[in-house]
This record gives sequence, C-alpha cells and structure tokens, in this order.
Amino acid sequence: MHRRTADPTPIARADRTGLGDHLHQNGMQVAVVEEGIAHLRKIAITTDYGNEVEVSDGVKDGDKVIMQPPVNLADGGKVQIIPEPPSATP
Repeated sequence: MHRRTADPTPIARADRTGLGDHLHQNGMQVAVVEEGIAHLRKIAITTDYGNEVEVSDGVKDGDKVIMQPPVNLADGGKVQIIPEPPSATP
C-alpha cells in the first residue's frame, strides 16, 4: 500500500488485485494481521482507478494488509507472516 500525505486527509492507495474481493453485505473489506490474527476491516474507497483504489478509511500507517487473501479467510483466524525472500543482486 502507498500512502499519500500531501492531502489534508491521508488516503492509502493499493493494488486492487492484491487486496482480493472481500465484498460483503457491509461493503468492501480487507484483511489486516495483528499479533498473528486476521481481522477483516471495512474500508471506504474514494477513487477506483481500475487496477488501483484509494482508501480513505479502514486502514492506517503500519497496518499489515494481507495481499491476495484466500476467500475462506475468516475474521479472527490465525495467520503466519512469511517474509519475502531477499532480492537477488546481479
């Protein structure tokens, strides 16, 4: 996620495909990890650019958003963060 700070209200910008499509009757949600537990949070999308969206509510700086979450991920489920492998140097 990228956060713009030039605006008076901070807005997070995220890759739409990475967030998954957790659409529920309460709106769009993302999965955030806190202490090894997944929490589904309702987000407010202010602008949809197709492949990216701007989010004005539901996430904050430092949140660990689960990219491409499984469709069966439940709120309160245990998760493990797997670090990305180090990038290869030429």
